[in-house]
Amino acid sequence: IGFTGPAFWLEATSLTSERDLRAYFAGRNVVIAAIAVPLMLVISVALAIAAGHPVYAVWAGAIDIAAIGAALALSSAFSVTVAYPGQRRIGSPVPGNADGYSGQAIVCSLGSLFGVGLLTLPVTLLVLLTDSLATPVRAPLIAAWGIVYGITLAWGGTRHAASSARIMVPELNQIAAQTTF
Repeated sequence: IGFTGPAFWLEATSLTSERDLRAYFAGRNVVIAAIAVPLMLVISVALAIAAGHPVYAVWAGAIDIAAIGAALALSSAFSVTVAYPGQRRIGSPVPGNADGYSGQAIVCSLGSLFGVGLLTLPVTLLVLLTDSLATPVRAPLIAAWGIVYGITLAWGGTRHAASSARIMVPELNQIAAQTTF
């Protein structure tokens, strides 16, 4: 939210209920997922074919979708609970955290890094534990579990972020107003 900048006040005026906040975070997640899911699936299929094992694309695709769901959940949660303002750096097109907010940036980065790995473990363990099943049984099971689990994670992160943000909109507005671009 801090990287939205001072324009967040305009968005915040329409975010009057928890339902509106859920729609805000869900919309953001849909846009990111619309780019990330096809991109990761194409990469997974290409790598599986290059490795000579096309069925690995199913396992990798399931893990990809679960990881994207975990990343979206953590992104939504951290953008509210560990919000910090952004600042444009001279010589860099990418904004960074404002001075004095390095702790929050590190928590978000490391929390996302380790959180996605940890939250993706159930799908990875299913891949490992179903090794004795036949591929026609195993592939749909793993694919369905990865999709359902990833969507559930993203949905849960959206609900958590919306419930947290409902009481924090004034603070989030102040954080966004401190952003300089």
